[in-house]
Amino acid sequence: MDKLFLLICDADPRILNDVAFTYARTAIKQKWMDEILLVLWGPSLTSVISTLELKAAVMDLIEMEGIQVVASQQCAEDYRVTDKLEKLGISLISVGEKITGLLKEGWHQLSF
Repeated sequence: MDKLFLLICDADPRILNDVAFTYARTAIKQKWMDEILLVLWGPSLTSVISTLELKAAVMDLIEMEGIQVVASQQCAEDYRVTDKLEKLGISLISVGEKITGLLKEGWHQLSF
């Protein structure tokens, strides 16, 4: 089973929507990967909650494509966006611990 996590730190809305989110959506639809996890970390959190197009894209990935989206609990607290992320359906986690586990389990990784 091919599993991929996308580690997204970039705050540029074009990178998020045009590259990272588009790849995730296409990889699921085309069955390039069996499972995809989007991991939002750092400045990407503020872009997702402040840009209407990105909010809609994340909700689409979660609801229509069945892609799990998680974000850093610590960054959410630091940027004061916890409630806004949770309202989008994004789970807050300890990202460092999570990605370490995924790597040890043999998941593939892309970083943006």
